[in-house]
Amino acid sequence: NVKPDVYKEKVVDIFKRIAKDLAGDVPLKVINDGEVTALAAVQKIKHGNVMGISMGSSEGAGYANKDGNLMGWISELCYVKLDLNPKAPTDPWTKGCHRGLSHLYLGQRGATKLAVKGGVEVPDNYKFPHPDMCTIKHEHHAQCLKMIQKAMADPEKEAEVRKIYETCGVYLGYALAQ
Repeated sequence: NVKPDVYKEKVVDIFKRIAKDLAGDVPLKVINDGEVTALAAVQKIKHGNVMGISMGSSEGAGYANKDGNLMGWISELCYVKLDLNPKAPTDPWTKGCHRGLSHLYLGQRGATKLAVKGGVEVPDNYKFPHPDMCTIKHEHHAQCLKMIQKAMADPEKEAEVRKIYETCGVYLGYALAQ
């Protein structure tokens, strides 16, 4: 939705401008959050051959070789087919062309899809599959996730709400087994 001239002026070199504004002429490399996870694992365990997975608004992944260097092989895992059910939810990024993709089961979207089943009280438009929850926008999911986190902090609701995260963990186990 950005005009081409504005995009070229303001977006194309945004990271170079940020680096210059913050720290002068230092090198800056932008990497996926999954790659950051792989590097963090290498630093923590002092060993390479690590795949890092991040479950944020979607799923990112990175791989660090035996020397702890990123290979650039993996970036996004959000388009991995996880649910083979022909009636699985459709993917908003592909305008409904694909079903059962992992970002609907893992990370923020996986959790928010399960909010109601986990006993979290949310507005009607945060209840999956409301159209507001089936778009490429992250805002409603972010707000719904805050409601899940608040419910987790309530001792009376925690046991039921915890099942949301446990279910996402089961989904992750199935994804890794594939």
